[in-house]
Amino acid sequence: MFFSSKSERSSFYWSPFLDKLEGTQRVETTTIDAVLNGVSADVVKMDIEGSEPAALRGMEKVLKPETVLFIEFNPNTLTAAENDPNEFGWSLHERFARIEVIGRNQLVPFDQPPTDLANLRCSGWQG
Repeated sequence: MFFSSKSERSSFYWSPFLDKLEGTQRVETTTIDAVLNGVSADVVKMDIEGSEPAALRGMEKVLKPETVLFIEFNPNTLTAAENDPNEFGWSLHERFARIEVIGRNQLVPFDQPPTDLANLRCSGWQG
């Protein structure tokens, strides 16, 4: 884990957005599937600095068609974490029946992966 006090950020991946890197710490990780052990989730909110693809892979058993996933889609942090933002965006499109970009006063249908920072509302998990 990389820590930066100036930007008040931390991440599993080094990135130029981590101003004044102050240290690293080895941390143990697990999956949401393992933690919830068969219990499904109604709502999930993810903003984990590029680790969203890995987290999604680790929660496939707890998601159900009724689950609503709110996710920060940040191409810069996805790239820093060595994930292809376009590929991840299309994988979300394949796994959820409905994806909307959260706008200022409206939800806009997701028709292609965002090229800039966007907050998404995903529902209708199809695994």
